[in-house]
Order: sequence, then C-alpha cells, then structure tokens
Amino acid sequence: MAELAAVVKGYGEVRRRLFRALERFLDEPLPGAMAEDRRAGADHQRCTAMVRERRLALLTEEQESQS
Repeated sequence: MAELAAVVKGYGEVRRRLFRALERFLDEPLPGAMAEDRRAGADHQRCTAMVRERRLALLTEEQESQS
C-alpha cells in the first residue's frame, strides 16, 4: 500500500487526478478483494497483486498523459 500511495505526487491538477484515482481504487475494488481473500484464507495474495498492478497502471497513465 505504501508503494501505491507514493504514486500520488506532483502539484495542482496532477496531484488531484492521482489522488482521485487512488481513492477510487481504495473505495471500490480493494475492499471486496480483501474480504474474498479473508474468506478463502488466501493471505491477501490477490490484494497484493491488485495493488502492484494498479500502481504500475497509474504510473503508466501518468507518463502517457505527460507525453
């Protein structure tokens, strides 16, 4: 999670856009995945993978928007 939160950087509109994307991720898909991992006894492996994938996606989206 710390790696994902570190993606929120910059100033002004860039920071607001990244923060909103992080909020959506934390509010929508992550809680359900955590609950499912708990029920399955999966030790949050799915959540860890989701966080890593979303971090990479946010970084890629931000780099592409600056190009």
